[in-house]
Amino acid sequence: KTKIGLNYSYYNTELDAKSSSLSQYFLADSSYFTDNSANNYSTNESHRINLKLITDIDSLTYLEIRPGITLDRATQDDNSFSSFLTEKSDTTLNTVINNLNNSDGFSVNSSAKFRRKFKKEKRLLSIKYNLDMSDNESNGSLKSTTTYYDSIPPYTDVIDQQKTNVNSSQKHTGILTYTEPLSKKIKLEMEYEYEYGLSDLSITSFNKINGEYTEFVSDNSNIFKNIRQENKAGAKLIYESKKHTLQGGVRARNIAITNENLISDTMIFQNINNLLPNFLYSFKPTRSKKITFKYNTSSTQPSITALQPIQNISDPNRIAIGNPDLVPDYRHTLDV
Repeated sequence: KTKIGLNYSYYNTELDAKSSSLSQYFLADSSYFTDNSANNYSTNESHRINLKLITDIDSLTYLEIRPGITLDRATQDDNSFSSFLTEKSDTTLNTVINNLNNSDGFSVNSSAKFRRKFKKEKRLLSIKYNLDMSDNESNGSLKSTTTYYDSIPPYTDVIDQQKTNVNSSQKHTGILTYTEPLSKKIKLEMEYEYEYGLSDLSITSFNKINGEYTEFVSDNSNIFKNIRQENKAGAKLIYESKKHTLQGGVRARNIAITNENLISDTMIFQNINNLLPNFLYSFKPTRSKKITFKYNTSSTQPSITALQPIQNISDPNRIAIGNPDLVPDYRHTLDV
């Protein structure tokens, strides 16, 4: 028995948003105000194609394949105006910023699942593979004018840049799960997961000189590569009855990360080991009532944008710099 499905979706969105705010910041011996307003206009056009193939190879064997691809095109035009004022409402700084970006890209999200049952009830073998891939290129400009009124005489600083961002990534994940029943109500689930991820981000910025964007800006440009390999293995004991479900387990994980800066020719290696315990208890006194207590631990890798050590001056008043020494976080989640 085989099922085949095809789905196509088209999205076209347009957003025109305006905002304004007045904020006061308190320091140890003084305070100041910021008056901000923004106009953000964006469009996004997307084509999505998803295929589905599901087949029962035999009465005990199941195969599912789901390839999918998305094509995107987007524009972003952000205009903002900011003023910094003293406690007496005297203006000390004004900034007018325009960020314009046009981007094109694609992403692939595909998966395959193989499941094998056995003659022994509840014994199960499952193999999964996930592929996540994306490639995006954007071309844009940054124009900002900042006037400083607290100097004599006041002076103006102008930024006029063109920039190109090329961002690509791929992630391969394989999961092997085996479930063995120990009794009618108790089973043991064992799992191994391997993940390989590769990300590349290239940012080039040029200042306008004599009417042409020819001056390379090294502080705002970089080529950065991130390679990540993760091995994770664990086991979980599961008890199930008519009204009670109890699960408890732990996973051991190793992450090896390489961050390579191709401009400065430097590399940072990270090797991280940790344990990820999990627990669940569920009580169902009636068909319509259920109480669940769940504890879980997880970890997320910083994005390549957060890792890349260059200045982001899209808002000259709030310059951000990536940190290649960032490590994956460790989170505890409790749900009742």
